[in-house]
Amino acid sequence: MYRNVLTLFSLSLILFFYLALFKRLNMPVYKYANIKRSASFKNNVSKIDSEFSIIYEKDGTRLKGDGILNISKNGDLNLRIYYFGFLAFELVSENGVVNNTHIIDRKSALIFANGLKDCFFWWDLY
Repeated sequence: MYRNVLTLFSLSLILFFYLALFKRLNMPVYKYANIKRSASFKNNVSKIDSEFSIIYEKDGTRLKGDGILNISKNGDLNLRIYYFGFLAFELVSENGVVNNTHIIDRKSALIFANGLKDCFFWWDLY
């Protein structure tokens, strides 16, 4: 019993020292970057187009659909959600005027449209 423990302990020590002899990898040295130059991409983005899959719930059943989202920097937004190829929901915001295909009060739709725009154009918040 003690012989097995002594053998395992000695093998562990040998393995530990053997692994300690390997040359360690040097971590790369990172230099600072100019923040203005690194974040200059934001000035070039004027529109974001996205296609996505979505799972939503209606009347207690889960439905899987596809969607298209177009957002421009000036705040225009077009969100369409399709179910089996048929338009299930549409939200359009142009020049601060929000129109939708379903019964959503205007204030909630405006908050939703502005929230989506601010999520994607996060650097352009006032």
